[in-house]
Amino acid sequence: MVNFLQPSELERRLLRWTSSSYVPRYPFFDTPTPGSGTPSSVSPVSPNRSVEDLGRWFNDVELASSDCDVPMEQYPDVAMYFLKGDLKEVMKERKDAYLKQTKRHFWDWRDFKEDLKRLVVEAAKIVSAAPSMSNIASDTMQQLRLAHPYIASSVKLGLIVGGTAVLLPMLGSMTWRKLNPPVLNAPQ
Repeated sequence: MVNFLQPSELERRLLRWTSSSYVPRYPFFDTPTPGSGTPSSVSPVSPNRSVEDLGRWFNDVELASSDCDVPMEQYPDVAMYFLKGDLKEVMKERKDAYLKQTKRHFWDWRDFKEDLKRLVVEAAKIVSAAPSMSNIASDTMQQLRLAHPYIASSVKLGLIVGGTAVLLPMLGSMTWRKLNPPVLNAPQ
């Protein structure tokens, strides 16, 4: 029988680990977002590069888990502690779906890694398509700036604020819909 750590104890151990000298590099992982330049651990934005970074990140998660005496059955919980942004929320939902579908008390580490890899690759593909959309908008703004400079500056500021508020949740929901098939390796 596995002795699961309580969430508060797990968090306490991981917090202590991240503030120690044992940490080889920044342990948090986030998917790339359009216009963000170089995301925290994914740079440049490409599906292959994202998966390479993810493999290294899995090693960091395993190191943290080992250093903190976390049972292997809770490695996905450690990984989710080190996820950031929308990716963390999506993986929480996928964990609930996995546990419900498999009738287990924990998310198998191998299944978690496969699911996260697939999710990161799909998100990177969506984000890598975003620059072509922004080129069209940039050309349009350039023409507007030449014809009406004062209106263009007001429109540009409004589009930046409004576009960010619309685009980021839209990307998250597009990724979720595309990747919402049944969780990998779940018994039927």
